[in-house]
Parts: sequence; structure tokens; C-alpha cells
Amino acid sequence: MNVRQLFDLTGRVAIVTGGTGLYGTPISEALAEAGAHVIIASRNAERCAAWAEELKTRGLEASSESFDLGDEASILQFRDRVLHDFGAIDILVNNSVGRSMRGYGDTLDAWRRSMQVNADGVFAIARAFLDHMMERGKGSMINISSIQGVVGPDFGNYVGTKMPTPPDYQIHTQGLIGLTKSAAKEVSKRGI
Repeated sequence: MNVRQLFDLTGRVAIVTGGTGLYGTPISEALAEAGAHVIIASRNAERCAAWAEELKTRGLEASSESFDLGDEASILQFRDRVLHDFGAIDILVNNSVGRSMRGYGDTLDAWRRSMQVNADGVFAIARAFLDHMMERGKGSMINISSIQGVVGPDFGNYVGTKMPTPPDYQIHTQGLIGLTKSAAKEVSKRGI
């Protein structure tokens, strides 16, 4: 058995939220190269469509979708469109993130918008697709967090980069790890 056979995803459908971002681009590319039909999704429909077309020109299976992670109705409509078009979802990669905060001095409204997207939205999309996966008795959810979620922050890691280090970042990364553990305990009994 070769590596391609070990990681063969032929016939599987995978969603990558934030699929055109720093991590989403290589994640969606790798899933497509492993044989999955990758649905590249974010708020930016044009970027998603362009990246899906790029993958298709290489003979890979990809399509694009647009949704707003800060709006549960948008998430549920996205889920319904995908299930209508593909019948089933095998893999959900939660990679989207909203960066409404830039620093400690930002407004409380910026904090709330961050929580709406990066906490409420991630829970809403996870639940929307996990419910479907549990009904089928199979599927995988992969949540992208950060090492900053399990260690004290070292903002020196970001010196010279354009990445801000606002206080909401720690809550997102640590919270997502906690949500992943909680979800795993709940859904692992159901084949997820």
C-alpha cells in the first residue's frame, strides 16, 4: 500500500471554511490532491471561486460557496445548499476566523463581533454539520486552532509580522480546543 492509498479521499466531500486563507489554501489543496471534492467557503465568493477554478485546472475536484460565519441563518442556508448539491458531507475543516479586533484598546463592539464570528459562529457551523454526520454515522470535523491555545502567549513570535495579537485571540484558540474536546466526547460514540 502506498501513501496515496493510505490517504485516499476519492468520493468524499470536504468543506474548508476560510479555504483561501493562509492555512485554508494548502488544506483545501491537499484534500483535493487526496481525491476529495473540496468546497472552498468563506464570505469572499470571488476568491473562493478563483481558487476552486485554479484547482480544477489541475484536474482536481473543487467548488466554491459563500456564507457569513457571524450569521446562523447564513450558516444553515450554506449547509442546506451543500447537502442539496452533494447529498452528504464527509469532512468539515473549521478554519475561518474573523479579525475584528486589532488590539487591547479596541471597542467592546469589536470584541462582540469577534465573539459572534469566532465563538458563536464556529459552534453554529460545527453543530449544523455534526448533526448531519451523526445521522449518517460517519464523518470528520477538523478544527484549526493554535499552539497559543495551550501555552501562555508569546507575542514575540509575531514580531515583524502583520499578525496582530489582540486579547480575543487567546479566547478563540483556547475556546476552540475546549469545544473540540467537548464535541469529540459527544460525537465519537456516533462514528465521528
